[in-house]
Amino acid sequence: MKGKRYTEPQILEILGQLDSGQSLAELRRLHGVAVSTIHRCKARYSGMTKDETVWFRLWRKKIAA
Repeated sequence: MKGKRYTEPQILEILGQLDSGQSLAELRRLHGVAVSTIHRCKARYSGMTKDETVWFRLWRKKIAA
């Protein structure tokens, strides 16, 4: 069964809230996302801006092709 899919802006918003000091448990409840998902997204997108995530996605498609 597939879980929810979050868009890159949604992921960046969640990570921004985490960086601003909101607790991990509160974010998990608020957005309905697993702690492991937050950690995985943080490893992938931490420190990126919206423009950088678009570039990153395009780069990954180019590598895969």
